[in-house]
Amino acid sequence: MVNDRRRWFGSIGVACMLVMTAMTPRAHADEIWVAPTAQTDMGGLGIGSNVFWPATAAGVVRLAWAVPDDLQAFQSAKVVLIPHSPSPGGSASLNVFVCAAQNGNLVGASCAGPFTQVFSAGVNQLSEVEIGPMLASRIGVPGANYLAVLAYSTPTTSTDHIVGLRFAYDPAPPAGVATLGANTFSGTQTATAFVGNGSGLTGLPFPAGAEIVEKKGERVARWRVRGKLRVAFLTKGSDGATNFRFTSLYGQTTPLALVNGVDARLVEAEARLAANDIAGMVTILNALRATTLTIGTVTVTSAQLPPLATPATRDGKRKSLAAVLAPLKTASLECRVLEPAR
Repeated sequence: MVNDRRRWFGSIGVACMLVMTAMTPRAHADEIWVAPTAQTDMGGLGIGSNVFWPATAAGVVRLAWAVPDDLQAFQSAKVVLIPHSPSPGGSASLNVFVCAAQNGNLVGASCAGPFTQVFSAGVNQLSEVEIGPMLASRIGVPGANYLAVLAYSTPTTSTDHIVGLRFAYDPAPPAGVATLGANTFSGTQTATAFVGNGSGLTGLPFPAGAEIVEKKGERVARWRVRGKLRVAFLTKGSDGATNFRFTSLYGQTTPLALVNGVDARLVEAEARLAANDIAGMVTILNALRATTLTIGTVTVTSAQLPPLATPATRDGKRKSLAAVLAPLKTASLECRVLEPAR
């Protein structure tokens, strides 16, 4: 019994983690890497910064790319650079011009700048400079807009070297693909009840010629296939061992929380007991018992749950919620509630 209860408390903790994990939104983004171009007026061919990193000959670059057609929300744009010498004042500025155009537009008609972003970077350290706010209002129509950026650093133009630009965005979900956000339910969702042979619930046909009988207190279906008797437990799982329990505690349309505040308090009480803080455990349990609790279709008031006495030892006798539910016998409670493991 002790191990069973401890496993029960442990399973609640796992369920809490699963629910919190499920509720936590997943960070997801797509990225475009824009490599620098080599142009004569900006130093010509690039260099290998620290031998391995391809970069511009100086801290100046022109970049151009198309806004992706699956862009749903713009996230960021970061110019990546490597300084080869320290800035005289400890920091430098990245100056940015931005142009936007679509097919058939004049390419110089929608340009703005310079915008300035101050940054600090160590010598030969890869550094990202965020210029997203300078681009956000110029993203335009996904799949139609093009962006061009002219960026240069000051006063370290001759010793900075630009590696490229990271353009990150949230992609639109593919059409026709189910997503968690698209699964919206309204009103009461009612599951089919287990009636008769259960075929209405499973959607599987009941075997021809089968009959339902009581066998040692269990409802089973039995039939013959080529002369051999086949048996299926209607109150057990497909392994023939895992029990299904039908109770009046939860009706067919009763809202059911996987975990709730009562579960959390019971986990806390278990932790107090594990730490041999018996008084702390009883304080938590009595705080619960002093409130009105709703479990499934049953509501229990503090008048039905008198305070528990603090036992002298871990093995001291403690009452359970089930023991004081005499007026509520219609609820088929098969577990002890609000009684910690011993």
